[in-house]
Amino acid sequence: MYVNGVFSTNTFYFSKDKYAILNDNNYIKINFTQTNKEKYDCSSITVYLNDIPLKSIQLNNFDLNSTFTVPLPKNKITDGPNIITIKSFTKLTEDLCCDELSTFNWLCFHKDTFIHLEYSLLHDATSISDFPYPYIISQRDFVENCYIVIPDNPSLDEAKGAIKMSILLSNYNPYKNSFFRTINYSNIDKYKNSNLIFILDKNNINKYFENNYIVSENEGFIKEIQSPYDKAKKILFISYDIDKSINALSKSKLSRQMLNSSQIIDFELADQKDDDDTDISFKDLNYNSVKLNGALSQSRTFYIQIPKGLKLSDDSYINLNFRYSSILNFENASINVYINDVPVNTKQLSKDLFNNDKLRFKIPKEFLNLKAFNLKVEFYLPLIKSNCDFIDDNVCFATILDSSYIHCSYSNQSSYSLYDYPAPFAMYNRSNSLSLIVEDLSNIDKINLYSIVLSSMNKSSNDFIDFDLYTSINSNLKNDNIILISSADKDTLIKKYNDNLYLQYNDDFSNFISNDKINIVNNNKNDLVSIQLLKSPLHQDKYMLVITSPSINTIYSTKDTLSNINAISSNIADVLILNEKGVKDYAYYREELSKANKKTRWVDTVNFQAKMIFVIVIFILVLISLVIISIIREAQKK
Repeated sequence: MYVNGVFSTNTFYFSKDKYAILNDNNYIKINFTQTNKEKYDCSSITVYLNDIPLKSIQLNNFDLNSTFTVPLPKNKITDGPNIITIKSFTKLTEDLCCDELSTFNWLCFHKDTFIHLEYSLLHDATSISDFPYPYIISQRDFVENCYIVIPDNPSLDEAKGAIKMSILLSNYNPYKNSFFRTINYSNIDKYKNSNLIFILDKNNINKYFENNYIVSENEGFIKEIQSPYDKAKKILFISYDIDKSINALSKSKLSRQMLNSSQIIDFELADQKDDDDTDISFKDLNYNSVKLNGALSQSRTFYIQIPKGLKLSDDSYINLNFRYSSILNFENASINVYINDVPVNTKQLSKDLFNNDKLRFKIPKEFLNLKAFNLKVEFYLPLIKSNCDFIDDNVCFATILDSSYIHCSYSNQSSYSLYDYPAPFAMYNRSNSLSLIVEDLSNIDKINLYSIVLSSMNKSSNDFIDFDLYTSINSNLKNDNIILISSADKDTLIKKYNDNLYLQYNDDFSNFISNDKINIVNNNKNDLVSIQLLKSPLHQDKYMLVITSPSINTIYSTKDTLSNINAISSNIADVLILNEKGVKDYAYYREELSKANKKTRWVDTVNFQAKMIFVIVIFILVLISLVIISIIREAQKK
């Protein structure tokens, strides 16, 4: 990270889990490079923790490449986000204006700068209010910190509950393609020293837990106990109305009120999400509020990716919420906005609105077809003083708030490809009539595969995905989008719908058959998985996603790709071929996809040809100019 000029301020965040008890050995180690060791005595770096100054150094006492360590007092570190601020003042000459503009006046903070925290874990009280702790601990790789347990022959409600609990837990880490594994009770000896979550319907609860509570059929039941297998671990029971219980745990405002070790969910859960909300906030895009320090020009660029299922339309707009210093020269202070480096709007800043200003503007038509773009927000922050007298950059600033948003519309498209995945199965901020087919509920690998696929879908939908679970494809699904994970060695459904597939099996279902779109080497067919997006066999306006292979183990070996939305949606296609190393081939079978892909290739070809023509024309003009200059010089000599 490079900083230029006299003043600079850089901030970054680290998080402390509320269940972590810090030891005394906590510090930040800063590695940096400076351009000139012989700086003025007042040139310095100061490190702050949560706006509290911890340590200052004079730069002329350090080599060009240097390291220094700053202890972090544990009593100054708070639960949740903490802010480290590094401020620098670098002076080369007596002329501050020259130092501010000089390209020689810079510092570089290296990427191997790090924060070191030492902690032990707080003893967990037996209380549901702590959920998801101890089943998730944010400071460590939490995937192996608990397992979900269901009976060997689970009911539909138990199997659905296991998938839904895995989705809920994995959603606490939006930056990682992870899932929580479900196991059968018969295998519990391998995992009994871990935290466990039992998903049990009312007919099974008494087999595993002595239940003295009176619970009605339409009520949920949650109970946490100390594990009888390991006193340092916990077991969470989810029973009766399993769906209602998990939905209650998904709402942190509710779970924090569950102060006891057991809770009956005897109340209706209000859906607080607006299903028609198409505003994408900067916070939804994982951007925090951004503070820009210093006078004159300050900018930040945001990468905006429109979620699948949404689009930019004629009524789309960008709403920027921001605040800024009140000591500016407001006659010249302004905000300028660029999309892909093209200026799209500007506004003069106002002293009357310094603490709560906003800029809303429609997105120009030439950008409405974009799925992603760079949004650059640039402030010009001149001070009232114009003689280059500098002040602390903390009082000359602008802050872009994370409540800023882009207003989109639902795409409502009639045709989908895997490029749109996870649409139409998971849409932004709304459910989309999703049903899963698990032919054999005792197949624990199948339960885990659905957990993998839906956990990744959930992270991109900005919602807690709801779905129904069936063991067969029937008329109840005629208005649903369907996901079918089926292997030829374990299931019969894939054999029933083989004729519906674009890439079909041979007669004994041991291999895929090559066709005019995809050719497969014979000795690799058993190692491949196909993902196929088909029209639903029950409704022409609905879709069915089929994930299939000759072997269930082969499907499971591709779990890393199945959990990666970008890997599946990187091509305009309705069939993907993959193995454990990733996507190997793709094809488009439906005519509209073929046209779309050809159009994309044609546009790319035209763009490439246009660029080549432009380069050639420039080359010819330069060449002509050189010839003319040469002729003129020869004429002058004569």
